[in-house]
This record gives sequence, structure tokens and C-alpha cells, in this order.
Amino acid sequence: MDIQQIEPMSTVMTLDKEELKPFLFASDVHWDSKYCQRDVFKAHLEEVKAQDGYVVIIGDFFDLMEGRNDFRRSNKLRAEHLETNYLQKVVLDAVEWLKPYAKNIVLISDGNHETSITKNIQVDPLEWLCYELRKLGSPVIHGNYQGFLTIRYNYSNNEAYKSPTLTYTIFYHHGLWGGVVSQGTQSVMRYSSIVPDADMIITGHTHNQWQMINTRYKINNVYKTYLHEQLHLKLGTYKQEFQDGKGWAVEKLGIPKPIGAWWVDFEKKKREKLNVLIPSVQMAK
Repeated sequence: MDIQQIEPMSTVMTLDKEELKPFLFASDVHWDSKYCQRDVFKAHLEEVKAQDGYVVIIGDFFDLMEGRNDFRRSNKLRAEHLETNYLQKVVLDAVEWLKPYAKNIVLISDGNHETSITKNIQVDPLEWLCYELRKLGSPVIHGNYQGFLTIRYNYSNNEAYKSPTLTYTIFYHHGLWGGVVSQGTQSVMRYSSIVPDADMIITGHTHNQWQMINTRYKINNVYKTYLHEQLHLKLGTYKQEFQDGKGWAVEKLGIPKPIGAWWVDFEKKKREKLNVLIPSVQMAK
């Protein structure tokens, strides 16, 4: 497996035949929050490790709202982070906690909780985290708030037949549009118009979890039309804020959010005489 950041918004992951393993697509872990369901997240990471799979986290891995001058502060931080060097304590604690899974984590991108810290404190917590994980042998790439992850699959072990490879293009964005009733599903048509060439679009931010397919007409380079299915995944969260029946989420959001993420398995299949990568998805609960 090789993963390279070609430019700030483009990361390419190259896999050989035996390396097409399951992906865990997650977002909004809020790892340092007292409301993070770490036991669920850890169970999912253990599954990834057992299968030698890959972890992709699309924003808000950190919560980071308990700094001394943070207006969002609620004095509900974990006891182990109650230190004068709060930010440093959280980041280095996360490095140690993720250490057993470092080699499986391939991409962590920014969310609004991380960009808020960078804007107000001039410290990039995810760049710090990724730097420390890479020292442990992780291939992790620090992604921006949005970008492309392209999977290139060399399905032949014969060097003479490694080109052309199969490609599958994923667009990620931490998230913009939500809605109490629609749960953000109206974003599907918006994202489709912005990134028409993506095979899959994954988003977070609203803590909802669903999948939807948007099918479009396309035309190939020999002028034949075909139907292309673009898969949209809203990734969910590991932050359970509703169980106490009080607090900001209960007062402002109202609707409890699902805990979990998505498993995505890719398989090489033939469609209209062409080899393609087809994803199968399953909720990670």
C-alpha cells in the first residue's frame, strides 16, 4: 500500500492485489469529549486491525472545547485532561491511545472543531497528531476540510499487467448542510452538482447517518451514454450527547443522533465487459 498527497486537495492511495481490505469511514469522533463512546470506537478499530484494513476519519476527531478562553467551554472535560497544558495533553494522549492502530490510519481530515483551534490558538491539532503518528510508522495523511481520495487498485500481481489499474474516486467534505427533518439528505443534489466526477461522496458534521444513491446520465470518450451511480454516505458520530436529557444538544438539536460509522468493502467486478470497483457498505455499530 502506498498513499501520497499529490496536492492539498488530492490524495492517491495505491493498492496491490492482496491489499484490497475493508475501510472504516468515520467522522465526528470527538475523542476527548466525555460523551465520546470510546468503547464503540475502539471495538471498530480492533476490527480494522484484525483485518489489516484502513481507517479514514473525516473531521472532528477532536472535540477541544474546554480550553481556558474557549467560549464553548462547559467544564465537562475528562479528568485526565484537566491540566494547564490542556491542548498538549489531549493531543499526546490521543497519540498514545491510537498507537495500536497507527499503521491502519490512512487519512484524517479537518473538521470545524480543529479549524477553530487553528484559527484562535494558531496550533494545528491534527497536523500535530499526524506528525506523531507518522513517527510510529503510520502512513496517515492530514487532509483539508475537503478533498479527494482516489483509490488505485492493481489487481494483477504480474508486473506486465499492472497498467491500467482500476480507480475509484471519493470526495470528502466534513459537512455543510443539515436539517432537522431532512437530516441533510438535500445535500445530495448539491454535492452532486459540485463534484460530478466523484464515485462516492462522504460527509459528516451533522452527526446523522444514512446512505443514498444519485444516478446520472454520462457519456464516455467514444460517445456512448451510460448510467453512473454516485454513492453518498453521511458518516454518523461517536458522541452521545442525549442520554442525560439535558445540555446544549438536547436544547438546540432535539433529535438524538446515531452512534457509529460505515464499513466499506470494495470488490472487482465486471460491468458491461469492463472491470470496475464496486463498494458494498454496512453500518458499523
